[in-house]
Amino acid sequence: MNTIIVETANPFARDLIVQETGHRMLRQKGTEIIAVDSPAAFVNDTPTTTFVRQVLGAVAQLEAMTVAKLRGARERKRRQVGWCEGGSPLHVRYPEAVRLAKRLHRANPVKGQRRSLRSWPLLGT
Repeated sequence: MNTIIVETANPFARDLIVQETGHRMLRQKGTEIIAVDSPAAFVNDTPTTTFVRQVLGAVAQLEAMTVAKLRGARERKRRQVGWCEGGSPLHVRYPEAVRLAKRLHRANPVKGQRRSLRSWPLLGT
């Protein structure tokens, strides 16, 4: 008899029908599934374990739907605003400071190399 060990019983499949069909197919082929968090979830075939397995599968399916909705919302926000998750970028919050930092970072046209921060009168000590 072959054995497959899965971490938890609920993400065996994200779709409840796929989970139940896969479970039945594997049992018919003589393969046993053991969930580490609940070893009896797939082994016993009582009405109670079937119910619990199906509830866990339905919760996993609902979780997958929630993840897809959140992903869609993040992508929509990125299209509208340009960023998502976290604060706004520095060039939006502090445009003058970013312009100054870029100017300071550029090479000195006279010497051809970048100036140190200490050489700038406003920033040096």
